[in-house]
Amino acid sequence: MRKHRKSNVSGRVYNSYNHIFGKKPEDNEDQEKQTPHEIVDLLFEKLLSVVAPLPSDYEDAHTKQLLERIEAQKLKIPLSYHVLSTNSVLLNSRLSGVFNMIDSIALFLRWHNPFLTIGGSLGVTLLILKPILICITPLFLLVIYVLVPSYLHIYPPDNNCVRNGLLQYNPIPASMPLEKYHIPTPVPQFSREFLVNMTDLQNNQLYFVTLWDAMVWLTRDYLYFKDENVSTLLFIGAFFVSILSLYVVPYCFFWMVAHPSFVKSWILLMYWTIITGIHPHFRSRILQWLCSEETRLRFQARTNRVEQVLENVLIAPNAELNHDVRQVEVFEIQELNRETRTWSPLGYSNVFFTHNSNLRRLHKNLAQEENSQDVRVDLGCQTNLESVLPPIHWVFMDDKWVLDLDAQAWVNEYFVNDMVSIDDGEKWAYDIEMPNTMVYRRRRWIRTVRRQTWEDRRKHP
Repeated sequence: MRKHRKSNVSGRVYNSYNHIFGKKPEDNEDQEKQTPHEIVDLLFEKLLSVVAPLPSDYEDAHTKQLLERIEAQKLKIPLSYHVLSTNSVLLNSRLSGVFNMIDSIALFLRWHNPFLTIGGSLGVTLLILKPILICITPLFLLVIYVLVPSYLHIYPPDNNCVRNGLLQYNPIPASMPLEKYHIPTPVPQFSREFLVNMTDLQNNQLYFVTLWDAMVWLTRDYLYFKDENVSTLLFIGAFFVSILSLYVVPYCFFWMVAHPSFVKSWILLMYWTIITGIHPHFRSRILQWLCSEETRLRFQARTNRVEQVLENVLIAPNAELNHDVRQVEVFEIQELNRETRTWSPLGYSNVFFTHNSNLRRLHKNLAQEENSQDVRVDLGCQTNLESVLPPIHWVFMDDKWVLDLDAQAWVNEYFVNDMVSIDDGEKWAYDIEMPNTMVYRRRRWIRTVRRQTWEDRRKHP
């Protein structure tokens, strides 16, 4: 029986080693054959893939992060009901010390034992006055809570000794070992302490839930652009404060080092104020004042007044500029057949293909190398306007493309005045003819687009 338990422990350690260093279970040479647990896990995994599929219809930062986590988990042990249950039992059997520490801190803060709270606060006061003691505090706790109890377990003192039959004196440890050493072991699964740990684990999970909900409640109106004016103001303030801190914090640090007594006094004042405030006599009054409807309305009124003043000062009224609506362009390009003096369409491209364009120069160089005028360069043209798609993550707002009637404006914008001549009637921009070169003409079509919303991406992935 002892040998069998030892092999199980070594197996758990080996699996943990593989888990930490990213080795899959199937990579092990000594991997056992499939067990019923593995078959159940495979069925469970298939069921989860159907019930909770990947959100592949649209992409955002949260989805990308989720896909990265899924990719990283391929090197780890997959989700398994058996492994999850086993690890939960192993973890719960080793949490007694953690929950004892949490309970001790809770009793300290609740003033359950006034002597304990006052004595612990005096110890914290001593650490504040002499910060060097913080370095030896872990060793001091190690001696008190580990070494001394372990020694007294092996050499137990005689607690029945009295002096003169009246007063008990300091017990003296035994002169010879009466017990064997004791190494901490996990709590047995079928024990009362294991159930107590499970109950504490169940109840302490609510602390994290409460903390998370409180953080979201405090920041939901400020950090997530629910009100763009407030979030923008907070962003500007955080940026300037962070820049200012680069210059102010070093001076504050050196000033505190030069005036340690002042800093210690403030820390002690704040600490004892907090400790006194959480006393049951004062805590009930403070909570009653904070949770009252009058306090909430007063705080909300002052906050709204401050936000309104800051918005009126820093944000211009009626300053609405929609950056999510743009115009896109496409050029209709045609080539001149010198023999028949007719124009043949090449298609619609995002390149206007004048003499100074890089693609036109590439076309000319290829023609010279091949010593032929029939060399063609792929412009990525579409045969008709209906085939031209909007940019990625943008959608068309208009029903159709519109011919740009101000040809001179886009010619000036692209600085091709010396390369083309404009036909004001049909809005064509013709190449200025040069010897031994092909001649093209182009005109510009425009259309309005807007940025896709997440709802658009869900409907049209």
